[in-house]
Amino acid sequence: MAAQLCAAALVGLGIGRIAPLNLPTFAWISLIAIILTIPAVPGSATVLSLVEKVNFLALATPILPMQAFSLSSQEFSLVRQAGWKIVIVAIYVMVGTFMGSTLIADMTLGILG
Repeated sequence: MAAQLCAAALVGLGIGRIAPLNLPTFAWISLIAIILTIPAVPGSATVLSLVEKVNFLALATPILPMQAFSLSSQEFSLVRQAGWKIVIVAIYVMVGTFMGSTLIADMTLGILG
């Protein structure tokens, strides 16, 4: 199982190094994984049977802090220039996202329940 998943990751790493598009390596690896699981692709049933045993939430947890490490110095200077205003925007975004998610969940559960 691990050999196939490592092979997909290595192919994604290789494509990320030679591709003209400037996408993060994780995006290339995800794209390869998506292509491998399309039902029309030969061997997709085998790949799906292998990856159904993987706990992807456990894999996603370390990726989130790694994204913070990928911030450039230019992005940090942009945040410093924005100052306290960015805190206000962040609060509105978080509250709006929470309220929107709550509204969608309430409507969905109201329809289903």
